[in-house]
Amino acid sequence: MLEEELSHICTCASLLKGTVVVISDLNLDRLKSYQNKGKLLSNLEAEQGLKCVITKPTRIARKGAITTSTFIDVLLTN
Repeated sequence: MLEEELSHICTCASLLKGTVVVISDLNLDRLKSYQNKGKLLSNLEAEQGLKCVITKPTRIARKGAITTSTFIDVLLTN
């Protein structure tokens, strides 16, 4: 459902203005493209011809000896 809505919004924006910019905190981790939530963004980028401007993880947390990274802040554009 979310993927269809985002795709529809991007298509409409592209048809109306030609330029699409998606800025969001959807809590969809681009680093986990093997999961459905991560695939949603990858699919949207491929379908709409978008590119993510942010290229590094946006949250890095350290808890003891364990470091985790997430890439949930998104800035996509064509």
